[in-house]
Amino acid sequence: MSSSEFIRGLQNQETWAFEELYRCHKELVYNTAFRYVKNNNDAEELTQDVFVTAIRKIHQFNGGSKVGTWLVSITINKSINFLKGVEKYRHYLNNRSDIGEEQNQPIELTDPSSLIELKETKKMLFRAIKGLPDKQKTVFTLRYIEELSQLETAEVLGISIGAVESLVHRAKIKLKIRLQDQHNI
Repeated sequence: MSSSEFIRGLQNQETWAFEELYRCHKELVYNTAFRYVKNNNDAEELTQDVFVTAIRKIHQFNGGSKVGTWLVSITINKSINFLKGVEKYRHYLNNRSDIGEEQNQPIELTDPSSLIELKETKKMLFRAIKGLPDKQKTVFTLRYIEELSQLETAEVLGISIGAVESLVHRAKIKLKIRLQDQHNI
């Protein structure tokens, strides 16, 4: 099946196409949502919401980007709106000390002091990322955590590649300063 047949199937609201869309992209959508909300239940709810939105708005997909990129864009927008709309969550997020720790990520270090040092470094990095302005945080997350290319990041956010480069550059400068300040404390 070609991608144009797949897109046509989605736009014609054929069940097989929606099933294929979900099967191929559910992990991408869930992982993207989870990176923002840091909660399994919320990420699962957002995943379902993203696919419902994608089904309702499939006629707006013009094929100018990959379907996955389009879904990531929807996911990021929904995740950001979710976080903005829940003040209690924002307060909770500001008071967490384990932001950014990956669940179920094996660390193969045998020296306990190395493990503690790695964990502390990771906490400092994610605290610094969390403190970036929203646009810089989003671009930095897409580029270095989600590992999207500059082009994919630009497509997801609807900005130019130059804007991506600028936001990444400013984020790196701020992160460097914040990490130096945290290290000097």
